[in-house]
Parts: sequence; structure tokens; C-alpha cells
Amino acid sequence: ELNLPLAVLPGQGSAINVLVKAEISHLVKNRTGNLHWVMQPDRDHPNFGWMAIVRMVKPWNEWMFILFPDRSYDRSQSKPSMEEYQKRVQEFIGDDTPVEILDISFWHINETVAEKYSEGKM
Repeated sequence: ELNLPLAVLPGQGSAINVLVKAEISHLVKNRTGNLHWVMQPDRDHPNFGWMAIVRMVKPWNEWMFILFPDRSYDRSQSKPSMEEYQKRVQEFIGDDTPVEILDISFWHINETVAEKYSEGKM
């Protein structure tokens, strides 16, 4: 609507949103921020989710686990089962907290930025 010139860089990777119901307030008691990066470099991982960003949707029992596949993941070759997603989310949580998957969606990361935000005197 503003007719800003945009630089668009498609193909910055893929991500998988896994919306879950899980009471995990005990994990964020001292860090109640909205975004949490979760990496486990010392553990084996499935190629569909080597790391995640965990985002609170509804305090404290609805969360979006945004999984980032590694470069070897080819969605056309294999799609994880609900059980595999459930297991991966459980691994990120790190304990036996009950988890209910509400939705899963796959998306492509694109980078879009305005080439300029203003021109002349304001």
C-alpha cells in the first residue's frame, strides 16, 4: 500500500510449525519471554527438526514449536508421522510433560526488507 521498494530473497529455508497443548510453565518460570531457542547439539536428531524456536501462544499451555530441518531434509521424500513430531517436541521439552499436537504446518522462509523507508524531509 505504501509503494515501498522491497528486496525479496526467497528460499531462505523451510520450517515446520507444530502447535501443541502442553503445560510447561515449570520450564519458563524464570524466563517468561515469548521466544525460546532450543538446541541440543549433544544429541542425535531427526532431519526434520534439528532445532526449534518455542513461542508461547497462550500462557502457559499452548505453544508453537517452530522446527528447523537440516539441509538433508527433503519433504517430498519423507513426511514425519504424528508420533515422530510428538517425540521430537517431547525431546525439546526434556521431561514427560503430556503433549497434545493441535496442528502442523510447513512453510518456506523468505526474507523481505524495504530498500528504503523514507525520502526527502519528513
